[in-house]
Amino acid sequence: MKWFRQHTPPIYSPIAIMLCSCLAFPVYALGLTEQKYTELGGALDAHSTTVNAVDNALNQPTLDDKFNAVGLVISDSYCSGTWLGTQDDHAYILTAAHCLAGAQSDQEAEYTGQHVSFRTGDGRLIASGTSTNYFKAYQGCGTDIAVAKIPLLTAPLDSSGNQATPPYVDSDPNTVQRLLKPIEFAGYGILGSPSLGQVRSIGRRHGQGEFFDSELNCLINRAYEGASDRWAFASPGDSGSAVWQQDNDHNLAIAVTSWWMGWAGYTSGHGAIAPHIDWLRQVAPVVKTLEANPDPRQEKEENNEPKLTETTPLVFDEIEKEVRGTVYYLPFENVLKGPKRRIWRYPSGHSRLLVELTESSTGQTHPVVVRAQRLTHCGWGQINNGAWCYPRANLGTLKVSFSQADNPELPLGHYQGAFTLKARGWHMRRFSKLYEINADITLDSELPVDGTVTETAHFEGPRYDDTVRGSVYYLAPKIAKPKRPRWHGRLNTWTRLKVPVTNVETNESQILRLRAQRYAGCGWTKMNNAAYCTNGPHWGQIKVQYVATDNPNLPEGQYEAKINIQVRGLRERSFQEDLYLNVDVTHSEAPTP
Repeated sequence: MKWFRQHTPPIYSPIAIMLCSCLAFPVYALGLTEQKYTELGGALDAHSTTVNAVDNALNQPTLDDKFNAVGLVISDSYCSGTWLGTQDDHAYILTAAHCLAGAQSDQEAEYTGQHVSFRTGDGRLIASGTSTNYFKAYQGCGTDIAVAKIPLLTAPLDSSGNQATPPYVDSDPNTVQRLLKPIEFAGYGILGSPSLGQVRSIGRRHGQGEFFDSELNCLINRAYEGASDRWAFASPGDSGSAVWQQDNDHNLAIAVTSWWMGWAGYTSGHGAIAPHIDWLRQVAPVVKTLEANPDPRQEKEENNEPKLTETTPLVFDEIEKEVRGTVYYLPFENVLKGPKRRIWRYPSGHSRLLVELTESSTGQTHPVVVRAQRLTHCGWGQINNGAWCYPRANLGTLKVSFSQADNPELPLGHYQGAFTLKARGWHMRRFSKLYEINADITLDSELPVDGTVTETAHFEGPRYDDTVRGSVYYLAPKIAKPKRPRWHGRLNTWTRLKVPVTNVETNESQILRLRAQRYAGCGWTKMNNAAYCTNGPHWGQIKVQYVATDNPNLPEGQYEAKINIQVRGLRERSFQEDLYLNVDVTHSEAPTP
């Protein structure tokens, strides 16, 4: 699997982690990629004018009300922290264990005697005095969490001058679900970039990133040059700052900033909050969680068994944490068609399953196509693919979803039923686990069409190759023989589509033949041919047309149908779209060939 690992260098260097834990000042603030630094107005010569531009751009987002609880923790050094709420003339501040005095490595600890202050983004001193510090058994990033109970001076305010609302913190023990989703953090740290190092001292700044891995409750963030939403990492001064993620329309604190890998490392570690939620509720009774303060929609959903719907996929999380190595999935019960054997290849795309569901008003069963995917650190791919990506095999999440575009001929109605998939261990071959998917799908409107094919007008699609890396090709498994892409230089060819159509007057079923072609840049070729001409992959549109002479045995009449054509990227294998077409052809004669 060497090619899975080449884009992400190892980050768990024992030397780097030891250096972080030995630094005498709080280590963790805001570093950002060179590209983002220049996008914000900076120059790589660290001129004070451009540094000011970057500094101001990073400070502005922290003035949003969702960061009202973020502040500067002043003790024996400077750190960041989050106000959890107030009770009995004290403020409770969440921060990192290494920011406060009194932590123990072998047991939970409580320490009183350190003078600690907390100042919010508007410059107001919220709490100050002799603090009572609470700790877990501090043994590293995953337990680098503490609460300071500090004498209250005044309550934090929002932008309207009203008392700010305490934030929500994560209470879901399944922290791996936080991976591969956008995160934000706001803290008081040194500003810098990999080539410049430090360019400005501590200050209130905002960053965006993504957790791509976790180890012992430590969530790992890494910035990437060229990534529009993964450009920041922690650096000296941001220790104790919360990392935020959207959940049920709430800005949720999910981790506490703990360590970094230096300016050139692009990487920072953040201790997950949820594994310590019971302890946190004990030492800070003011803490708010979505579990204790449910969103009404969430409460309604929890009262019902999760089901696959027309808009909501079913997700089964992190099965690989239960096994040695990886898992893959195969159809088990009530699946009419799906993958039959395991594979090992770079993860991409999705698997299509044909299942049988019942339309509730008529009692009739219908074959329905659903999509299924398995998650790795490279992203989503086919469910029968047992491959894993750097840094380890610890995801394996199963997701099943429905798309009306996959079912163009499915009548409107309410479809219910259940089917089962089986997880199998690739390395631990004895492992087996069943997942039942209950479906409750309502189709109450026709699927929007991308175009119509008539006897006088063909359909021509968009130039996908103009926006997709590499070229695209087209498949129509139900009505065309090609099942995979081809690469050849033959032009003036086409793919034959055999479309089941209905005669509008007689309601009889017939087969109508259409031609489907892809433009290669210098001519039209078969729809599954991904080749392009010497002027590059900048074309790639599809053309679908009716030719009367292709249908010599078709009785005269008006015919209608709906067809689905799949668009796939040859090089950008994760690119997948669907075209949904109407066929409305009046066949006026039956010419002899």
